[in-house]
Amino acid sequence: MTPRRAALGLTLALLLAGCGSSHHPTSPATAAQLLARSQAALGRVHSFHFGGTEASATGAITVSGTFRLPGGLSVTLYQGDQVAQFVVVGGRG
Repeated sequence: MTPRRAALGLTLALLLAGCGSSHHPTSPATAAQLLARSQAALGRVHSFHFGGTEASATGAITVSGTFRLPGGLSVTLYQGDQVAQFVVVGGRG
């Protein structure tokens, strides 16, 4: 998966997560409109940060990372006292 596709997938996931809002100042956007807006926005993005935590029966997992064009990605995962870090540099899409 290319970094640009990964960014698009993450952006779509974030957009869809926000679709549950009951406040709509105008009519709700269709899926095609959301996709078009996110693709247009990605054309102007050079980097973004992300993060989150998920709790499960085995403990919380926290993720944080940075995506940079033209092909840099760093992700750090934390679970208890364990840490995993992934770094991608120079990727081409």
